[in-house]
Amino acid sequence: MELLKRILFGKRVEFDDPNLGKLSTRVNNKNPDAVYRWYFTTNRFDSAGETYISVDGNFQRPAEKLLEICDKILSTMDDLMPEVREILEKENPSDNHIIKTWQQELDIISITCQQYGTVEIMLGLKNKKDIFSVFWREGKILRVEY
Repeated sequence: MELLKRILFGKRVEFDDPNLGKLSTRVNNKNPDAVYRWYFTTNRFDSAGETYISVDGNFQRPAEKLLEICDKILSTMDDLMPEVREILEKENPSDNHIIKTWQQELDIISITCQQYGTVEIMLGLKNKKDIFSVFWREGKILRVEY
């Protein structure tokens, strides 16, 4: 079964980052031009069980710059959330109570660090079905989508 899995999906490859931990992907060819998505989960946030994180890279490792960006996002989430709250309050004035203390009201579902430096942070309101994404690049929020 393991051989069939490797043939169909590629060989599992791991990379150990000193700040983020162990990331993994599946490699089925060593094409230097192919973009591979490396995955890991974290429990850094009290708001959620596990946050699913993906970082683009090549067949050997995740992109170094994207690892740095991902670590920065994870380390500065408390600084980012007031700006997200401000954007949400402008777009939905009737829901201005949404994010008073983000750790109690939001789950961080996933963070995706993409090849060109754009990061998508998917957030979900607890006890509701509302999910929205924050798109971030170079220290600025580009947009928030519902």
